[in-house]
Amino acid sequence: MPVLMTLNGVNGQLELHEDKVIIKRKGLLAKMSQGLFKGDKSIYLKQISGIQVKHGTSITNGYIQFTISGGSESTKGLVSASRDENSVLFRKKDNETVD
Repeated sequence: MPVLMTLNGVNGQLELHEDKVIIKRKGLLAKMSQGLFKGDKSIYLKQISGIQVKHGTSITNGYIQFTISGGSESTKGLVSASRDENSVLFRKKDNETVD
């Protein structure tokens, strides 16, 4: 299926497809925060029970975090989101794309 939208985040890339999102971990920061051997993670839209977004500012990065039914994602803000496999950090310039 074609990619509908892409977000090139700070600690990974997010691809939106018709039926799923794929979080990819390419780049040094992504490997440092998520581990060297993490592969792509597909989350089907029907699995997502919630989405938390914090916009980036001129001082801090923002994040988009997906809640999955039965998942154990962190709800403790930016520092925890940076380590959560269901989150992608992004810069202020990407706030509109995330919305």
